Amino acid sequence: MQTARFRCPFEFAGRLLVLAVAWLLPSASIAACDVPVGRLVSAEAVVVVRAAGTEAWSAVRPPHALCEGDQVSVREPGRAAVVLQDDVLVRLDARTTLLITRAARDADAELGLAEGIVHLISRLRKRVGVSTPYVNALVDGTEFTVSARDGKGRIVVAEGAVRARNAQGETRLQASEGAEAGPGAAPAAIVIRPLDAVRWAIHYPQIAWLDEGQLARLPADVAKVVADAQRALSSGRHAEALAMLEALPPASVSAPVEALRVGTMLALGRVDAARERLARNAGNDGAGNEDATLVALDVVILVARNEGEAARSAAQRAVQRA
Repeated sequence: MQTARFRCPFEFAGRLLVLAVAWLLPSASIAACDVPVGRLVSAEAVVVVRAAGTEAWSAVRPPHALCEGDQVSVREPGRAAVVLQDDVLVRLDARTTLLITRAARDADAELGLAEGIVHLISRLRKRVGVSTPYVNALVDGTEFTVSARDGKGRIVVAEGAVRARNAQGETRLQASEGAEAGPGAAPAAIVIRPLDAVRWAIHYPQIAWLDEGQLARLPADVAKVVADAQRALSSGRHAEALAMLEALPPASVSAPVEALRVGTMLALGRVDAARERLARNAGNDGAGNEDATLVALDVVILVARNEGEAARSAAQRAVQRA
């Protein structure tokens, strides 16, 4: 059950910065409550909120104050992050809907996960409860992931201790352990690799970018789309940029444009889709050659997955191709 622990070097700076400044930022909207219990601090696609006691969903942008009973939903293909007043950072994957409440009997913070995946980090000793339709988690400590998808609930613990429970039973989990439960079944231990549970939440630097010379070598209509997409990326509109790049005709997508597209997928946490695209494009010139930037993107993924030897080998290939 035990696996090697790993921390992606790209995560620390962003994590600490979010926690440090989240409550200093001015709210982009007036909260419907006197004392907000959380704040949306980042959104890499469309995020909608349904205020407590209402039926309508409204698109919001960070920073946005959240009240008890509010629901937050992240539309595909993006990600979002919420900081609770208890200094708990909650990252939300695409297709995730989260209910925020403080009405907890045995926890400092209580969340309801209707669907999706959340990754929680608390550097203070806070007791956080997460309820799903299949299994509930009560956490003493610092970092864990909870998912509710495909008719199952899953809990993966990175640090601290968790009680995974439902009406059928309960099990205790320690760091690097996980449990899963389906309808009518008690939580059962599963073999997990903690890093896999959060690969969608890791920050990947945008290393692929087309300069003026590369844009000038593209057909005019393609260059305009790529330039517009890069402007969207510069202002944090990752999902909008990806939609523009995905709409290009396949025959017009050169290796630099494809690298920009794959890099944008990574920026949105769509790691599996990015790896599939990289595998599809390996040796795409018909002579078995690989584009150096596409190989470099694979290096970034391998480093984040703690696959050092494979990353070293791919980095050497990238240098050779360049």
